[in-house]
Amino acid sequence: MTHNAKRSRLQSEIDDNLRKAFDEVVKQDVPDRFLNLLDQLRAQETAQSGETQTRSPVPQPAHGDDDHA
Repeated sequence: MTHNAKRSRLQSEIDDNLRKAFDEVVKQDVPDRFLNLLDQLRAQETAQSGETQTRSPVPQPAHGDDDHA
């Protein structure tokens, strides 16, 4: 087997393995923790959009000021 043929075969095997790994990840459910976070963010956006129509937005603390991390 020539060097190019070996390299091509190796690249093909790598491609196949990466596809299999990616397919497995794609099929996994989104963790509840992330779904809950998305729900919180959507609720916050909805609340903020309603607030901006009636009054000026209140400045939000920067992420670094949060002690809950």
